[in-house]
Amino acid sequence: MPSTNSGWWLVTKQELRVARADGTLLWSVAGAALFAVLLAGGVGSFTAADWTGPDTIRLFGPLLLLVVPVTAASNAYSAISGPRQSGRLRVPLSLPFSRTDVVYGTAIGRFVATASPVVALVAVALPFALTRPEMTNTLVAALGITLAGVVLTAAFCGVAVGWSAATRTPTRALLGCIAVGALCVRWWLPVDIVRYVAAGFAWPSTPRPDWLSFYGHLSPVDAYLSVLRATGFPGAGGGNGFVGVAVLLAWAVVPVVLGAARFRRADL
Repeated sequence: MPSTNSGWWLVTKQELRVARADGTLLWSVAGAALFAVLLAGGVGSFTAADWTGPDTIRLFGPLLLLVVPVTAASNAYSAISGPRQSGRLRVPLSLPFSRTDVVYGTAIGRFVATASPVVALVAVALPFALTRPEMTNTLVAALGITLAGVVLTAAFCGVAVGWSAATRTPTRALLGCIAVGALCVRWWLPVDIVRYVAAGFAWPSTPRPDWLSFYGHLSPVDAYLSVLRATGFPGAGGGNGFVGVAVLLAWAVVPVVLGAARFRRADL
């Protein structure tokens, strides 16, 4: 049967129903809120008077960079490939949903479920931070880290769902997510390998050419830090928040589109 325009939305709602029913959404939001109370409240109790509200909010910047990729990948890497391997995917596909509806709806549902604790973390920490000096800067910092955390979540959920749709088993999808994570840690390694081979299997003595500088900005880690720096977070160099958001959104969308294209042609 042909897909309806609301097929992806029905899949999204089903994903969120499952997250609520099994307690995943509740416990993740509650855990994030509790951690925010302990960290932000503890900072407010044990820091000196010159500790500001933005200082409290900025504590969550490195934390999200460490936690969000792992959480997003673990929540989404088996979203399509798991039901596909077990045969449960035939149930939604027997309804008036296309394969694209299933992939897009699953991606959005997993993103919302994974981003909710990020929003809760900042929302619960914000009242504690507002008790410190620099209230306006505190609000700007909170908005900045919320935006950066949400689009970072979207990026890694997109990567995980994309791999899950493109592969037959959760193991392969997980390995793909690990490969992307390793690439983010050593982002320039592929470029350096190409330069090594081009130089006759010897490390070039000259620095990387300036025209390759754009490549560094394609990293989701660099994009996340750019968004934070654009809203006043300290760091080396400036930050173009619009470019950072655009790069992270590209990481969120492109893998899902590619995975959906592969999934449409797959033999289930």
